[in-house]
Amino acid sequence: MALATYCQAFADWTRFQRLILARNSKSDDELGGEVQTYKTGAQQIHVLRQLANDAEKRANAAGAQFGLSPMSRRNLKTARPQGELFPNEQQAAADRYFS
Repeated sequence: MALATYCQAFADWTRFQRLILARNSKSDDELGGEVQTYKTGAQQIHVLRQLANDAEKRANAAGAQFGLSPMSRRNLKTARPQGELFPNEQQAAADRYFS
């Protein structure tokens, strides 16, 4: 489920980035369409930017479960090694000789 969440969040982020780029290319204001202004004069971040930011947060959270960032790699818990599946005679001889 974590992989599906990551993939969906990345797809959403990509879609919103494309919509933002299309909107910014049509916008003439200095903020490039990133700020939405209401009739009252109130301003806030455009809804597409909010959605893109949310998708980025979801992708980062899901990606952390797979160790996709340096900090999350540090926190990953790995299983203990199970040992050799097949005997390695050369390694065994080297271990006896150099031990």
